[in-house]
Parts: sequence; structure tokens; C-alpha cells
Amino acid sequence: MPMREAHAVWTFGLQSAGSGAILGSTGAGEAFHVNGLAREHSFYIETPAACTCSYQIRTARQSTGAFVVLSSGTLAASAVDLVQVTGPLAYVSPRIKTITSTAVMVTVELWGN
Repeated sequence: MPMREAHAVWTFGLQSAGSGAILGSTGAGEAFHVNGLAREHSFYIETPAACTCSYQIRTARQSTGAFVVLSSGTLAASAVDLVQVTGPLAYVSPRIKTITSTAVMVTVELWGN
């Protein structure tokens, strides 16, 4: 049975606390050090009703960048994207490029094993 080696959650939009949260805005989430431990990485990007967004999943050798985009996309309201990436990776950081409402929360969650 695989072990979970990495887990992080970022939230964008709603004024609510979360791990690596960017509150009330678009932008880049705090860089998370995966430390090369996980080989497979799944990123769930989810929008609630009445909100759309465009996003990027990024990685870098250092927490300060330079970041390279692994995947990007656009989500409609009440939608989920799943991005799966093979590693190992050093640092990861999601970026929400556009969001139609900051009254709701866009969530990006990483699972790695």
C-alpha cells in the first residue's frame, strides 16, 4: 500500500485561512517543499458554484523560483480538474491567474506518494 509522502492545500478567493492561503486574491500560492520524496503527484483544482478561474501548476528547484509551468487550465463553475505529474519534484506552487469572484473559495490540493 502506498504511503502519503506529500500533502498541501492552498485556497484563493474567500477570506478564509488555509495552508499556504492567498486570501481574497489571485496570485501564486506559497511554495511547498516536496523534498523529492514523492514520485507521483496529484493536484486537485476545484471551483465552487458562481466562480470560474484559470490556473497554473508550477515547480522550481528553490522556493523563490524560477518556476516552470507543468500544467495550466481554465475551470468553469462547480468544476474539478485533476493534474497528475511524475516526480521527484523539489518545490511546487499553484498560481491562480484569474478568478471571477473573491466571495467564494478556489481550492488547490496536492497529494503525493
